[in-house]
Amino acid sequence: MNAVISPKFGAKVHYIDNLSHLARVVPLNQINIPAAVYQHNLKFEDTITLPDNQQDHAHRVFGAPLERLMGPNGEKGLPKFIQDCIRNLIESGLYVEGLFRRSPSSAMLKQVRAAYDRGNPVNLAEYDIHISAVLLKLFLRELPEPIFPVYLYSLLQQQKRGEDQKTVSEFIRSEVVSKVTHNNLIVMMEVFRLLKLVADRHESNLMTPHNLAVVMTPNLVRHEDVMQEIALSSVGHRDKDAPVDGALTLGTVVKVMIEHYDDVF
Repeated sequence: MNAVISPKFGAKVHYIDNLSHLARVVPLNQINIPAAVYQHNLKFEDTITLPDNQQDHAHRVFGAPLERLMGPNGEKGLPKFIQDCIRNLIESGLYVEGLFRRSPSSAMLKQVRAAYDRGNPVNLAEYDIHISAVLLKLFLRELPEPIFPVYLYSLLQQQKRGEDQKTVSEFIRSEVVSKVTHNNLIVMMEVFRLLKLVADRHESNLMTPHNLAVVMTPNLVRHEDVMQEIALSSVGHRDKDAPVDGALTLGTVVKVMIEHYDDVF
């Protein structure tokens, strides 16, 4: 370029090798970076490193409490990240086979996740649809407090084996959904509305309520005992509401909430 520009202007030109280098010249969270740029950048670095003066955690989405993202009583509304994921999945993913079960490129997933945590604008329509699905699962998994609070687990033991789905859905509405916080309820309603839309198209996407419950529940349950966490994540038989041992698990609750969304909420 020095052959066609003045030396004065040439001194102002910065040659950038990767996005980490770019971050040292301009604040990266102020730039709308297209998906193709992230993809190209992966040829040079796996992780984008920000200077110390750009290490701002105020925009962090993953691992942040809902109270910070939504306000103490949900006055800020549903977090934009969740809105983005749900909108993209409804517009482009409802008929995609294996939605919420298949995994996208882990490298690109990491790039998009980091972009949200930096506060970068993200157009999810530019990416593999499975990135939106997996990001939503990651967000739910990394909440400091799960949307199904731990204190609700003991209530599940009150439900007897053999109860029909109508009774189970009434129990969930009165004893489970009614006891979560307002923020948790807002997120829960929107996530399960999406899951119901996906399940309604299971002939195309192969994701029945049972299949969705199997892949989603491990992201919703939290227990200090790993074996208890596995047990709580189990889902009842495909044609029944209770698992083999008769205990009502969170996995079965998730399945019924998808099937009977209108009754539960």
